[in-house]
Amino acid sequence: MSTLTTPRLNPDVHAAYERQSSLVELGRMMRAERERYGLTHDQFAQALGIRAADIVQLERGHRSPM
Repeated sequence: MSTLTTPRLNPDVHAAYERQSSLVELGRMMRAERERYGLTHDQFAQALGIRAADIVQLERGHRSPM
């Protein structure tokens, strides 16, 4: 009788996955706050002192805030 084992992820792959998950969660939180106050990307970006394009990328989890 054979048993199935869970494959072990490469630690680098696992770390990259965790970072991406955190970025997606940050983006969700940012969007929720922006929408909570009824702000556009431009207004939110101005309040934070960054570009609106950066807000869009952060909300999508495509960009790190650092």
